[in-house]
Amino acid sequence: MLIVEDDDALAGLLERYTRRLGYEPIVAGTAGRAREVFAGNAGVELALVDLTLPDEPGEKLAEELLRARESLRVVLMSGYPGSVGLLPEEFRSRAEFLSKPFLPAELQSRIENLKTKQS
Repeated sequence: MLIVEDDDALAGLLERYTRRLGYEPIVAGTAGRAREVFAGNAGVELALVDLTLPDEPGEKLAEELLRARESLRVVLMSGYPGSVGLLPEEFRSRAEFLSKPFLPAELQSRIENLKTKQS
């Protein structure tokens, strides 16, 4: 799992929580770093992507990653209004949106929704 979040405190919380769910999270604080991690880890099939990254919009990164790997699923996260509608139509079925702040159970629910869509 790839976590793309520039807020160190939130990234740490996401890392601990997803580890408890059985994932092996890798954290990247920028879109540039996320690309490097993604390219070097063929097993990444789930990404949590903040929409407000310091180097580019998260939806641009998410679209690029989804285009590169058919098996990838993405949870877009933001403290601002948003939706999977920010992505091109062809990728919306492989994404979920989560408004910050959120409870761990809400994140788990979005991940489970993506797994259901994958089946």
